[in-house]
Amino acid sequence: MKGNFDGLIFQLRHMFGEDTPAICMAETGLFSNPEAKQLTEVYLTFVEAAGKEYKVNGKISDETQYKLDDLLVPRDEYIENINQVFGMLKKQPCF
Repeated sequence: MKGNFDGLIFQLRHMFGEDTPAICMAETGLFSNPEAKQLTEVYLTFVEAAGKEYKVNGKISDETQYKLDDLLVPRDEYIENINQVFGMLKKQPCF
């Protein structure tokens, strides 16, 4: 995730204040993979916790934010899998 959302977070915090929380997920492709359901369901519990914390406190705790920012799978493994998917897509005709 590091570096992927810097521009977006900068803009949000510029518009809404430095304390504006952000939930950014670089591995969104996992949500469409049934084999990753166990991982994504755990992640969604952290998203739900963040929403509850924000509603009550107006912020997301450092502990919850850390869990939201953590990778679901090792970076190299995710990149390898995504490259394989795009490799298969390149071989298929567009129409």
